[in-house]
Amino acid sequence: MKKILIFLVAACSLLVSCEKENSIKEVDDVCTTMDDSNFMKYCYDKFDVNHDGKVSMQEAAAVKSMDCSYKYITSLKGIQYFTSITSLECTNNKLTTLDVSKNAALEKLDVLENLLTTLDVSKNTALKVLDCSNNKLTTLDVSKNAALEKLYCFYPLNTTITVYYSSGQPVNKWKDHNYSRQNVIWKLK
Repeated sequence: MKKILIFLVAACSLLVSCEKENSIKEVDDVCTTMDDSNFMKYCYDKFDVNHDGKVSMQEAAAVKSMDCSYKYITSLKGIQYFTSITSLECTNNKLTTLDVSKNAALEKLDVLENLLTTLDVSKNTALKVLDCSNNKLTTLDVSKNAALEKLYCFYPLNTTITVYYSSGQPVNKWKDHNYSRQNVIWKLK
């Protein structure tokens, strides 16, 4: 009986821990979680619908599309509150990291011309279009992105990127989008 009780307590603790890990912290103004003033200003200007000087969680969750390209943004910390976003364009910024794991509805992601060294899109299973060209990526794993139709990952000729994919994905079509550049290595995962 004692072993069963210990097991149940441990199991409950694990479930609570996993739930906390997957949940998004409640905040009054999502912009207070951001660490980039340009991204913060962009969000206040575009998404403070009721003009109360805050972007509430409800206002953020209502956003379907975001184009913060050419804004000199170094961090998109806070993007996790935009849970309904289907299109995120952040071309030509200074992003070194990007966490879109909470943006499960994302169908289009354009991070062209940034400084990303890693990009995890494994949780973005609705993703149809991805442009991660001209970053500092050496590998990209799109094997979990079964809906992916277009992939752009071309790089200068002196760099190489390895793209991991799964069977059934339209790799030949992707090669066409990337002009069959020899510096993209395609590997079945």
